[in-house]
Amino acid sequence: MRVNYFVNFAIDSKRLDESAKHESVDNILRKLKLVNKQGQLTFAALMLFGKDIENFCLSASFRIGRFGATQADLIFDDNIVCPLIKMPERIMQTLRSRYLIAPVKYDGMRRVEPLEIPEDALREMICNSIVHKDYRGTFIQMRVWDDHIDLWNSGVFPPEITSENLMTTHESHPRNELIAKVFYLAGFIESWGRGYEKIKSAFAKENLQIPTFEQVRGGVLATIQRERFVELRNQNVGDNVGDVSEMELTERQKNILSLIKDNPYISATQMSVMLSVIKRTIERELAVMKKNGIIYREGNARTGCWVINSPYKN
Repeated sequence: MRVNYFVNFAIDSKRLDESAKHESVDNILRKLKLVNKQGQLTFAALMLFGKDIENFCLSASFRIGRFGATQADLIFDDNIVCPLIKMPERIMQTLRSRYLIAPVKYDGMRRVEPLEIPEDALREMICNSIVHKDYRGTFIQMRVWDDHIDLWNSGVFPPEITSENLMTTHESHPRNELIAKVFYLAGFIESWGRGYEKIKSAFAKENLQIPTFEQVRGGVLATIQRERFVELRNQNVGDNVGDVSEMELTERQKNILSLIKDNPYISATQMSVMLSVIKRTIERELAVMKKNGIIYREGNARTGCWVINSPYKN
């Protein structure tokens, strides 16, 4: 099934012919050089399509954390472990539902909810971190802060690449060539070193700061600014609400904050039960607290969570 998942994407991207649908799994794996001369699956094959990839590499996971003011202020996190071929989609789904905002816009009569960060560019960076990771090192780490995102993978740039020439035209030097080939055929990444140009172009097109890339702590760190999130959060606070740190909370609002601190995913219905008030009252209090910049919602309505602004966290 996981090989079929790849084949479907590769055909849709027009990098494999339709006839691939009728080939055996063994034949496809051999064409991809994922079976060695002894007829055994390679490490790349096990990582791309294996069911329990941590059996083959303990650092195979992709970890995401939502942080507050400091490294010690971890609000919530996710540990994503799945075959690499399915990992980009799982990560993007998790980011959209729990970590990033997608402000509602209208294209004519059509409602659209684009992510705060150019989605194709973000996916490219995530795929690059998977393809270029040194699998002898530790897991990939994504730290989501209020104003920026840090994406780090173990493994430094090849000698031919520097932070300065990364965004210019350059040859492709994937650390894991077999994994990179499968990701390319599936349409997940570009070849010939064009991926970083694609990232640069996507951010420039939307008038957003271009991510920076640097070598730190034995790996590559990509830093992405959350300009749209910061702008929307500031708009929600408003121009006339004063200093949020000086606002007096009602007793009920203090109780709501206490519940959110204990469980950021708590629903208005659950709050109403625990505080013995009707749901509509809770929703009204939440709306007031959002307008005044005390709390905000991250992720979508169904699976997202509440986040408390810094002055009210203690």
